[in-house]
Amino acid sequence: MKNLKIYWLIMLESIFLISCQKPEIQPEQFLPETNLNAKIVRAQRTTNNVSFDVPDQQILDENNAEVLFRNQISGWDNGFASVQSKKLKVTMPKNHHLSNTNSDPFDDGLRCRINVPERDGYELQFDVIFQSNFSFSGGGKVGFGFVVGKGVSGLDTTAIREMQGGSFRVVWDLQNGNHYLCPYVYYQDMVNENGRDFINHRFPLEARKRYTIRLRIESNTTGDNTDGYAKMEISTNYGNTFQTVWEKSDIRWSGNDDPFFRHIRQFYFQNFRGGRGTQYDGDRGDQSVYFDHVKWKPFRRR
Repeated sequence: MKNLKIYWLIMLESIFLISCQKPEIQPEQFLPETNLNAKIVRAQRTTNNVSFDVPDQQILDENNAEVLFRNQISGWDNGFASVQSKKLKVTMPKNHHLSNTNSDPFDDGLRCRINVPERDGYELQFDVIFQSNFSFSGGGKVGFGFVVGKGVSGLDTTAIREMQGGSFRVVWDLQNGNHYLCPYVYYQDMVNENGRDFINHRFPLEARKRYTIRLRIESNTTGDNTDGYAKMEISTNYGNTFQTVWEKSDIRWSGNDDPFFRHIRQFYFQNFRGGRGTQYDGDRGDQSVYFDHVKWKPFRRR
């Protein structure tokens, strides 16, 4: 009996000692590995490739567009966009431009914003083709671009005056009887009021030709620093080689210290005839522009 009591005392002591020991940490439990995986997931969410490899269809509203772009969209103009032959087609009505007083002032094409994760730098790339016999007229906005802070569009420069943002878009422009693709930029220290400071940096434009446009942006680090960056490149051989159209490494996108007004949280998607006067009207019926291979990713130069 005494031996049995001693046996149980030894067993209870062993159980107590084992229960007090710290469990061994397995490799997959280490926090650095978990954090690394989380960072990878977050980085993937800022990278996107939009495919139009879907059946032909009308893009009727924001909900349809959000499914296509897999991102939240605001301001989609209904009735202008469709998917045709695995490309995004945007159609502009005949004799409609931004200031046509005989129609809704926005009844001239498509404009919206695409939400993306907030960053201080992005690279954005897309293909664009103007239809055969396109009536370029005086010019207009085309394709995708960057919203800096609150953004600037439609000649409303309130964000510039109040140091709350800027924008970097692409236009087609008429110069000396020829048409070109050019940067269209609103920023803190701009000289002109209409985004045309760098309009003479240009690339020849033709109908039916495929252009791959690549834009890069990086915000200035503080409201006072002129260390922001912008670059516009174009390729005519499916992105194999690019030609620099415009590059600037000392731009102040916003004069605000608050990152909310300096960073990029949205992209523009705009395609419409722009300008004041009937010289911007298209005169050959409805005109279409096609987009393909849209993609973006984080960009950091510094």
